[in-house]
Amino acid sequence: MESGQLGEKILIAGGSGIVGISLSQFLKQQGYQVTILSRTESKTNQFKTYLWNPEKDEIDKTAFKGLKYIIQLSGANISEKRWTNERKKEIIESRIKTTNLLFQSIKSSNIKLKAFISASAIGYYGTVSSKHIYTESDPAGDDFLAKTCIEWENSADQFNNLG
Repeated sequence: MESGQLGEKILIAGGSGIVGISLSQFLKQQGYQVTILSRTESKTNQFKTYLWNPEKDEIDKTAFKGLKYIIQLSGANISEKRWTNERKKEIIESRIKTTNLLFQSIKSSNIKLKAFISASAIGYYGTVSSKHIYTESDPAGDDFLAKTCIEWENSADQFNNLG
């Protein structure tokens, strides 16, 4: 993403997480109008916050007014709880359902984004211990985290079809 025109609006899904907080500050310093998509009300009021409930396919569509960019960082914390089958399902769905909801909402609103940027993770390459330095040309791993990243990236690829 090149430096945008002063005040271009960015919506960050997952903007209240550790990466989202730092990214929001940085983008604000670059002159962007940063807004956050969150499941809960903002505690700081530093950035305009719009509410959504991905589990119920609910999103405040006023968040899309004047929107130029979406940055998708949403997802359940992978280190917060034990990886039961239920937790693994939550980790996957918290990424896929949120991305799908963003896609369907943008598509139905006829919004023309300049860019949709989605996070992924080093887990894409698997959790094998190695001195290998991975690049984007390396194949994906085949463990749980790798498969989660593949599904997440595939859901983000839908945005390529918006034109």
